[in-house]
Amino acid sequence: MNRKRLFFLLMVFFQALVLVLGGVCFSFFGYNKDTFGREITISGISVAGLSESSARENLKKELSLPSRIVFVWKEEEYAIPVDAGNISHDIDLSIDRALQAKNIFHEIAWFPPMIDFAVPLAITKDFLREEITKIKGEFDRPPENARLFIKEGVPYLEEGVPGRCLDIVATEQEAVKRLQRGQTSNIPVRAEILEPDIKSKNLPDTNNILSEYKTSLDGVHANAVNNIGIALGFLDGTIIGPGETFSFNLAVGPVTSDRGYRETEVLENHAETIVGIDGGLNQLATTTYQAALLAGLEIIERHPHGGEVPYVRLGLGATVNYRSRDLAIKNTYKDPILLVGSVNDGVLRVKYYGAPGPDSAYTVKIEANIAETIPPIKFEQEAPGLPRGQTEIVQEARDGYRVEVFRVVYDGNKEIRRELIYEDLYQPVNEIIRIGTRSAQ
Repeated sequence: MNRKRLFFLLMVFFQALVLVLGGVCFSFFGYNKDTFGREITISGISVAGLSESSARENLKKELSLPSRIVFVWKEEEYAIPVDAGNISHDIDLSIDRALQAKNIFHEIAWFPPMIDFAVPLAITKDFLREEITKIKGEFDRPPENARLFIKEGVPYLEEGVPGRCLDIVATEQEAVKRLQRGQTSNIPVRAEILEPDIKSKNLPDTNNILSEYKTSLDGVHANAVNNIGIALGFLDGTIIGPGETFSFNLAVGPVTSDRGYRETEVLENHAETIVGIDGGLNQLATTTYQAALLAGLEIIERHPHGGEVPYVRLGLGATVNYRSRDLAIKNTYKDPILLVGSVNDGVLRVKYYGAPGPDSAYTVKIEANIAETIPPIKFEQEAPGLPRGQTEIVQEARDGYRVEVFRVVYDGNKEIRRELIYEDLYQPVNEIIRIGTRSAQ
């Protein structure tokens, strides 16, 4: 038998086989066109071989409505109760989908795959919107800003917490979509995350001390210590943003007895003392000022003492008065800084915290040197009320000084930079003597 004849016979055989098998399959399929195919289930209920009407009646008997719908957000669950008054099965739609899935390949397979169709659920729109709105009232949270708090002179950072806002429309759409698949649990809540206005990155670096200065409270009157503590309560925890100027007077506020301040001796010009209610505030201002110099901050306003004070060298002090003299300090860093103050064991401390600055790797000192001593002048006044030759000192002489103040940077013991930051001039106090001119009787 030649090859052409063999090829012809094989072609005829295969064509006949295709026609026979096709006829059988189409006959079988056509014969069962109004019934469900093998291994077809709807919500786990078998409808194989059933007619459309029989399947519908069977499903009505077997299906039960859910008692609740559960929404989820991470580990949280929000359940809403449902009943026949607001939710129903869409049996017709599930039957149509199951019938459309019937095909010849599924019918002629020796072991056809199991196909299950979920019964869609329809829910009343107004009911769903109302229940989601209730969930929103429980779900929504405003963001919490990051914050700093001070405990025993040590700053602590509390991270901010994002808020959340449930999107009613998106959550409703998600619920309808999931219910169409027959899903009643683990329906995702759709929400917007609300970021805090102030995050930890917007706050000063509490792990790095830019500078620290301390003065002794030994011998300071109890009322002055009280006043320092009250004012410190307003300064402690102050954040100075980049480029911002801190005002001591604005931070502390009015100094009045109503706010707890007490009268004590206050240093005035030429080291004279008077009784005032703001005693102690100059020492707090001085300590704050010196810490600012060590940190390399810019001093916008500062007023020196009239003379020497016990808690700091001449040239290093700062005085304040709520109505006339302020201490103003500008943050020249690109990041915010934090002012922290404390009183412990008879020592007043002020620290500045923030991201490391250009001199953070070095040691910084503030040096005050007397550049010039200015002698006082002696004035004599005639005193007719005093016997001739008798003298009376009206005002004692006190030298004046010109003081140069330097900011000095050291790398170990090696001085690498010295900067004259200001000069203070302390006028001398002239001596005044009364000389008697009254003749003897």
